[in-house]
Amino acid sequence: SATWGEHIEILTRLGDGINEDGVWLPNDFLPIAERFDVARDIDRRVIRKTVTWLNQHKLLEPRLKHCSFNLSLASVLDDSFPAFVGQLIADSMFSPERVCFEIREGDATQYSDAVTVFCDAMHEVGCRIALDGVGASVQSYTLAARLPVDLIKLGRSLMKDLGEDPVQQVMVEALHRIAEAAGKD
Repeated sequence: SATWGEHIEILTRLGDGINEDGVWLPNDFLPIAERFDVARDIDRRVIRKTVTWLNQHKLLEPRLKHCSFNLSLASVLDDSFPAFVGQLIADSMFSPERVCFEIREGDATQYSDAVTVFCDAMHEVGCRIALDGVGASVQSYTLAARLPVDLIKLGRSLMKDLGEDPVQQVMVEALHRIAEAAGKD
C-alpha cells in the first residue's frame, strides 16, 4: 500500500523436485543442505541474488519497506556473515534497516548465546532480526522477552485454531504483551 509500502519475504525453492509441481520445498531440501554443510552457501546465494535483483529495479527503492530472509543455523553461527551482509548492502541502494533476517525459534532455543551475538552483530550492520515460529515451545516466552530481536513471528501451529481455541488466544495475547513490553514488533 502507499502508506505501508512493500513488505516481502524471500522464500527458496528448488526446481525438478519431488512434488507434483516439480519443486523441492525448504523442508525437503534444507535438512539435506544442512547435513552436507551447504546451507550457508545457499543463504548467501539467495541474499546476493535478491540484492542484485533489487538493485536492478530502482523503482522499488522508495516502496520497499521490509525484505525478510529465513536463515539457516549455519549462517547464524558464521562469524563472517555480518561482514558479508554489511558489504553487500553498502554496495546497494537499499538501507540496511529494510533488511530483516529470520531465525528459527528452535535454533534460538538451542544456541541462545550465539543467537544473541549474531543479533548484536547484525544490529551493528543496521539490519533487523525476527524470531520465527514463536509459540512452538515453552521457551517462546523467555526468548521473546530476552533475545535482542526486533520482530516476533508467531508459528503456524499456534495460529492454526486460534478462532476456536481460547487457550491459544491467551497464549497469543501473552506473547503479544511480552513483545510489546520488550519493545518488539
